[in-house]
Amino acid sequence: MPRLRGCHGKRLRQRSQVLPGFRAMISGSLQHRLFVVVFVAAIPVFLAHVATQIISDINTARQRTDRVTEDIAAAAIPVLKTALIVGDLATAQETLDNIMHRGQFSRMALYGPDGRNIIAEGRAGSSVAETAAPLWFQSMMSIRFPARYFPIEAGKMKYGTMVIESSSGFLVADIWRRFLTASMLWLLTISAALFLLKRFLGKSLKPLEDLAAAAHCFGNGNMNCRATVSDVPELAETAVAFNSMAERLQDARTQLEQRIGDAMRELDSLITRIPAGVYKLRMLAGGGMRYDFVSPHWCELLEIDAAAVYADPEAPLSRIHPDDLGSFIHLSDLARRSRIPFIWEGRLRPGMRATWLHIESVPNVLESGDILWDGIQYDISANKENEAKLDRIAHFDALTGVPNRLLLTDRMQQAIAQTQRMGTVLAVCYLDLDGFKPINDTLGHQAGDALLIEIARRLRSAIRSGDTVARIGGDEFVLLLVGLEPTDEYKMALERILIQISEPVQIGSNTATVSASIGITLYPADNSDPDLLLRHADQAMYQAKQAGRNRLRFFEDSAQN
Repeated sequence: MPRLRGCHGKRLRQRSQVLPGFRAMISGSLQHRLFVVVFVAAIPVFLAHVATQIISDINTARQRTDRVTEDIAAAAIPVLKTALIVGDLATAQETLDNIMHRGQFSRMALYGPDGRNIIAEGRAGSSVAETAAPLWFQSMMSIRFPARYFPIEAGKMKYGTMVIESSSGFLVADIWRRFLTASMLWLLTISAALFLLKRFLGKSLKPLEDLAAAAHCFGNGNMNCRATVSDVPELAETAVAFNSMAERLQDARTQLEQRIGDAMRELDSLITRIPAGVYKLRMLAGGGMRYDFVSPHWCELLEIDAAAVYADPEAPLSRIHPDDLGSFIHLSDLARRSRIPFIWEGRLRPGMRATWLHIESVPNVLESGDILWDGIQYDISANKENEAKLDRIAHFDALTGVPNRLLLTDRMQQAIAQTQRMGTVLAVCYLDLDGFKPINDTLGHQAGDALLIEIARRLRSAIRSGDTVARIGGDEFVLLLVGLEPTDEYKMALERILIQISEPVQIGSNTATVSASIGITLYPADNSDPDLLLRHADQAMYQAKQAGRNRLRFFEDSAQN
């Protein structure tokens, strides 16, 4: 923006300097502003009065000066005429000097008959009056009386002209004295008016000040503050309205506090009764974190004191199982960065009452930039135990505890994938007990169950840790032997199994003896899917039974290959 230059810019700068002062003058309390208004309004009234008085004085002075001038001229002309006729200029000069000594005239001269040559001129001397008004006032007044010309004649003969110029000094001095007197009276009047106004406003505004004080007191939280009711009807109505409003607000606040108290007690009772722990974790915008709230049950689940949590927000991490701490930290960091809900299930440190914990929390971004995580956590140890039981029921034989057909299918898929990856051999062995039905029929189902349990135990002890033994129904079992080399070592292992199974089993007071027929198919020589591999092994098992039982038989295609 170009810089303002010249007079225009100077005026703008002066105006910019004046405006703040004017704003400051009209700002402030109502009393101060009323004082300013009264004072400012009185100035033009005073100036108008002074101007009117000055104009009146000037007009009066002009009339009086004209009369005095005419009287002086009437008295002096006969003397001057005689002096001029006889040629006595000294008398004429003395006459003019005497008139000038009166101090009312600024100039007095006597011209000859031609009106050009000055015959005599009055000398004021030291007695000429001087005005006591200051120069600025004299300059402002600048009053001048016009010169008056009086001819000196005898008959038709003109002897000269008398010129008189009246002085304005006496008039200006008189006006100045009047101005000073009026100013003093004006100041006294304004002072008295302001004093009375102050007294009046002080009494009238006192109720407003009391009302403002009550409002400030009420606004600062003191609900008992009330305004004083004034004698002035308008202000009394305002005070009564304020007090009524304060009463209603106080009642409303009391009711609200009661409802909040009831709600807080209900919330505390609810938090105490629910089986979940409740917490509020604040992630600070500047870094760091702190717990704003932890419920008693939350502390009970973690077996930690609330004071320790408030003092050290990372203290709860020590309660998490070391093997699950990594997943907890990873999911926590992911939720905080992405501001998504946090959900975690994991184990607690060994030796604690609760073994499994479920935690959920949701973020809430605050205006301060902090993130408040509202969360709950509860014990899921019983759920995990039930899940384990259901998983065992779904995947393990209820009688013998070995995998059932469902888990066998999954194990076969894993074994096939491992065989393909490692380049080894998988043996699928279908085993059926010989002589089980007579024992079950003669000794009873309990004896049969005990026999199956013992056979399953012997099979588990005979295989390696990576192998699988499964019961698929009745007295039928399946063995998965993984990681075999293309040798006949597994035959020796299966033959040992036949020997172990054929050993007597003590069932109460009875001794039972059974044998086993085992059908075998080898993968990948028998490159079939799991169901077909089982059927092939089943076929081989029936071949073993037909061949006399208590023996091994390979699926024909596998044996030929």
